Amino acid sequence: MSKIMSNNYWLDAWQQGKIAFHQSTINQFLLFYFNQLNIKSNSRILVPLCGKTSDMLWLHQQGHKITGVELSNIACRDFFIENDLSYKLTIDNKFKRYGNDNIELMCGDIFAFDDQCPFQMIYDRGALVAFPPIMRQEYVVLLTQLSMPGTILFLVAFESDCKPMCPPFPISYTEINDLFGHHFTIQQLKKQIVSEIPKNMLEHGCKKLFFSAYLFVRF
Repeated sequence: MSKIMSNNYWLDAWQQGKIAFHQSTINQFLLFYFNQLNIKSNSRILVPLCGKTSDMLWLHQQGHKITGVELSNIACRDFFIENDLSYKLTIDNKFKRYGNDNIELMCGDIFAFDDQCPFQMIYDRGALVAFPPIMRQEYVVLLTQLSMPGTILFLVAFESDCKPMCPPFPISYTEINDLFGHHFTIQQLKKQIVSEIPKNMLEHGCKKLFFSAYLFVRF
């Protein structure tokens, strides 16, 4: 799957309302582990491929400034509307910015995102697994550029015994270590088996599915 095909896949999904990947509740791993991350108050937190996740509002309520990067205008707009938040829309040559003083969603291709001020935390609930394996290294390079020594990367990913042809794509601990190990320390906090495997995964022959939470620290 090329970058263009990947972008079109997600844009079509939002346009057609096929967003089963969207979670209306706060991620359980984020709720359980966040206080253990010791993120300083008023930190800048990056949420790649954020969609309209309520996790961003929750993170802001913990005292932080949030920057999400999302491809779909629909997702960006709906985040503010559904959470009854005011926002302004500004446009430059690469991104549309939906935002206020505390939360900004940058709408555009994440690989064009360039922020001169590194983030103290990066929260990836579904971005890494949204990319096909051929694009993962480029994504890791981007996160390395957007972080600094001490930056926390909290990753939620999944592992399975099948290889689906469309997103999301599973990834193993070994693959994660190979991708991130040159710039981050890696700790797997939790590996949890999923009892009810989604239909689309079953159709690809998936018999085992695990969700995992990881803590990375940039060195």
